[in-house]
Amino acid sequence: MNILLAALLVFVIDATFNASQSHAALTLSTLADNVPVYTGPSERFRLLAVLPAKAEVKASNQIVTSEAGRFYRVVVTLGENMKGVGFIPVNAPIKVGGEDEDEDDLSKYGAVALISRAAQVTFGNYKDKQSMWTAGYMHYLSPGFYAKGMVGQWITPTTNASLLGAEIGNDSLLIGSISGFVSYGMGLLSPGNDNTLFAGSAKLNIFMNATIGVRYNIEGFASVALAGTQVAFYNQNNSMVSNGVQVSLEVGL
Repeated sequence: MNILLAALLVFVIDATFNASQSHAALTLSTLADNVPVYTGPSERFRLLAVLPAKAEVKASNQIVTSEAGRFYRVVVTLGENMKGVGFIPVNAPIKVGGEDEDEDDLSKYGAVALISRAAQVTFGNYKDKQSMWTAGYMHYLSPGFYAKGMVGQWITPTTNASLLGAEIGNDSLLIGSISGFVSYGMGLLSPGNDNTLFAGSAKLNIFMNATIGVRYNIEGFASVALAGTQVAFYNQNNSMVSNGVQVSLEVGL
């Protein structure tokens, strides 16, 4: 019995010591403008925020080491009622303060590693048994804004048309690993012959599409998305509009 009590006492002391160590936190102060905060411990991840000079953030006292280097794990404010965990390189222009705060905020929020560059494949199902697939390259130019180039096909029960275009969009974290996005695309569509895609279609038509949906981010290496979408095809004389549902898969590069 005495041995069991002694073992229990050692366990309690050790747990208390480790808890006190794990709840220590640092205060980081930025010394210059444009200090990057990434969503994961690498510059391959998307920017979560860009801090101005004299900003202060709470950081873990344990430095995260990855293949890309060493990073402070920090909590940043993303909106009025929203915070997120990000990573600041240890060689960034920052000043490290003392361990005078607890680490509660860092334990409340999980890190969401978001991809900054990805290959994306989409498939859309539209009314009247029509569909569209695209394959493209997307690059996030800021925390939420991305640009994409793409190729693909519009497919009907009787014919198909090749397309080439570009897309811009905005993606914003909603909760956990789920984000919401809107996108707008534009390009050229060629069925090869007149009047094959829709009444009045030409050999070369313009297409535009708008999409709104949700994306689930998978541990910083892939994302899947589900969205509602509308597409319009037109030339100088005629046009066609269709609505549908789109799914997509992104794999980080």
